[in-house]
Amino acid sequence: MSAARDDTRHWENWDRPGVASAIDAYWMKSAFEANARKETVEDIAEFFDPKTDHLYEVGCGSGLIGVELQKRGFTYDGGDVSEEMRKIGEARLGRKLDAIDVLDLEGSRENVICIHVLQHLPGFYEAIEQLCRFASRRLYVVTWGSALSFNRIRFSEPEGNPGGAARFYDNTYSLGGLAGAMSRATGRKVDARYLSGKSVRLFVSPGGSPLPGAMSCAYCALRPMRESGARMPSPRFLVIEGNTAELRAKQVTAGGQVMSDGYADLLRNLLPNAVVDICYPADPGANLAAGGLDGYDGVAITGSALNVYDGGPNIAPQIELTREVLRSKTPLFGSCWGLQVITVAAGGTVRANPKGREIGVGRRIALTSAGREHPMYAGKAPVFDAVTVHLDEVETLAPGTTVLAANAHSDVQAAEIKVDGAVAWAVQYHPEFSLADIAAVMRRYGPRLISEGFFADEATRDGYVANLDALDREPDNKPLAWRYGIDETVLNPHVRTAEIANWITHQVLPARAKRGRG
Repeated sequence: MSAARDDTRHWENWDRPGVASAIDAYWMKSAFEANARKETVEDIAEFFDPKTDHLYEVGCGSGLIGVELQKRGFTYDGGDVSEEMRKIGEARLGRKLDAIDVLDLEGSRENVICIHVLQHLPGFYEAIEQLCRFASRRLYVVTWGSALSFNRIRFSEPEGNPGGAARFYDNTYSLGGLAGAMSRATGRKVDARYLSGKSVRLFVSPGGSPLPGAMSCAYCALRPMRESGARMPSPRFLVIEGNTAELRAKQVTAGGQVMSDGYADLLRNLLPNAVVDICYPADPGANLAAGGLDGYDGVAITGSALNVYDGGPNIAPQIELTREVLRSKTPLFGSCWGLQVITVAAGGTVRANPKGREIGVGRRIALTSAGREHPMYAGKAPVFDAVTVHLDEVETLAPGTTVLAANAHSDVQAAEIKVDGAVAWAVQYHPEFSLADIAAVMRRYGPRLISEGFFADEATRDGYVANLDALDREPDNKPLAWRYGIDETVLNPHVRTAEIANWITHQVLPARAKRGRG
């Protein structure tokens, strides 16, 4: 085991004298911990057979889960990074435990379980990849799933936790984000659900055939549907392109991607078997999907270089189509222009921002009190940066609007809008955009960014855009990230796109289930 990962682990203090035994004593006497272990072991028993399956626990701690599994007849082994925890576990289990690090796993085991380890890490994606490689047959993971802030250390001192020894990163995640990461790491279907206490459970078979009866997508609304053998239709999305054909061509000429194509790619990435249709209501004679909107599980509206207050034949059909989506009560998400069109469709107004354009990286977007409790921001920090480009902003809130985020540039950076039973989530920034996407937008704007005062000359502008492209290709390029103050909330695609992943988890899939489609 490598010793180089000590700076990223949050259980080093557990090897101080008396700490491991104090934490173990707390785990033993806590009714909450006992109930959580009981539920977890019962859930594990749904997936593994004690007659045939040898279980290996990564991060076994003091062996409390192992004891319960042995009582059920399972053959059990495990390992932990903490020497003191291993000593307690070895005495309890009557067997040797391995010295292992979840971020530096060697070899492989057939059936791997990992219970409440990921929340001790500054980021779980590397650990997910390690676990998926380490488990040659089946992998079972439990971690926190509550909506705490991302990448900010919280020190807790419950009884039996002297000196804040049980330290956690508040990087807890939506069920959809966790399941999607595991699905991408394995190329397999993931069976996911919430346990009590806001824990998330995920089960996958990395090295075997797809699980019989497992979810047909990377996400699960709340409970797995193993009891149903019927094959459900693939999730269907509609992406509404906000730009005209001319504007789309300019974006491609600037080296970018048509916005609706990029949005569709993201939705397929988040929900791998999804079917995504695109419509172009800004185009004359476009075939709008208004008549069959309830056949979609979710609708997303892209950004646009148009201004909604201008009206006219490119804009009016988009407003009416948005009203049709709201009438259908199909879950709706809007990015930038999408927020503005939804606002107007629901009875609000939009204006040109008197502070001018916000472009590149929107800074210090802060969640409101409602935003901090809202599922769209599960796993997101209370203050974050985001890729953005907009000249306009919401002026008058539509009835039924709750503002979820704001910053110094715009009072409405995110909102939930409710209309006669319909629910739309929308943001003023672009969670679907990469740095390469915004670089292409800035190339398309060209001299305008100089006249608006963002750059002194073409060379300065071109250098900035080139560096955005470079940072998109090399997100670990620390000098570039430092130079422009671009952090993980922009560079980590899982964090950057969390709002859309959470929309799928908390809006699209529950609505799909209510309609009998999943």
